[in-house]
Amino acid sequence: MNIKIENLTIENAGNGVNINITKDNVIAQGVLVADFGTVCCEKELMTNLDCLSWEEINEIAKHGDAERTFALGATKKVTLTNGEEMTFRIIGFNHDNTEDCEKAAITWDSTVLMNNEHKMNDEWTNKGGWEKSKMREWLNKDIFDRLPINLRNIIKPVIKTTSEGSRSEKLVNTVDKIFLLSERELFGRNIYSVGKEGNWYDYYRQEDVCWGKKHKNGNTNWAWLRSPSARFGSDFCMVHSDGDGSDCGANCEFGVSLGFCI
Repeated sequence: MNIKIENLTIENAGNGVNINITKDNVIAQGVLVADFGTVCCEKELMTNLDCLSWEEINEIAKHGDAERTFALGATKKVTLTNGEEMTFRIIGFNHDNTEDCEKAAITWDSTVLMNNEHKMNDEWTNKGGWEKSKMREWLNKDIFDRLPINLRNIIKPVIKTTSEGSRSEKLVNTVDKIFLLSERELFGRNIYSVGKEGNWYDYYRQEDVCWGKKHKNGNTNWAWLRSPSARFGSDFCMVHSDGDGSDCGANCEFGVSLGFCI
C-alpha cells in the first residue's frame, strides 16, 4: 500500500526515535525502538470525514477499525439527489444489530433537520406504531432513493424495536435502512413512550450534547421520534431544538432527522 506523507519529522528519543507523520489532517505519533524494530503509534481520531469517500469509510469499518480511526461525533457532508445538503455525524459504534445477528459498525444521525417537514401519519393515530407509519414508508423508499448511490450501496438495514402503538407495551421489531431515533435512544430513558425501544447512543449520553436539532437555516422546530406516545393513541414522541421532549398528534407536520448504519 502506498501512503502519501504530508509531513514527517524524526528526532532522537533515547534508544529509539520519535516519529510524527501527518496525513489527511490526522497526526500519527510513535517511537521506533531500535532493539525490536517496531513502531508503536497513538493516532488522533478523525473528526471531519469529508476527505474520505463512503467506500473508504466502509472499508475501514469492514476491517473493524472504525472506532480506532473515527471520533464519536465525527461528521461527513452529503448532497441528496434533489440538491438538499445535509451533514451526518457518528453517534455510535457497534450499536445496532443486523438481521444476520451481526453489529453494524457505525450508526449515523443527521446534524440538522431536513428542509421540509413531514407527518408521521395522514390520520390522527399511532395505531401500528413505527412499523405501519407513513413516515417509515417515506423514509425507506423516497428518502433512501435520494441518497447518493455510493452511500446507498453500503447502508446496512438494522433491527429497530418500537411499540406497536395504541398505548400498547407490546414491542415490534422492524428492519430499516433509514430510521428515526426512539425516545430512549436519544434521551436514555422513556418520558412519554413505553420504553425499552433500543439503547442510548453513546454520542447522546455525553455531557453538554444537545438532543435537539435545527433546520439548516437556523430555524428551531420540533422533530419526530419513532416512539408512539404511551399517553395517547393519537401521538408520537418528539424533541425540540432546545432538547425538550414532548408528544403530538401523528398528522401534524414537524422536522425530520435521518438515521442509518453502515
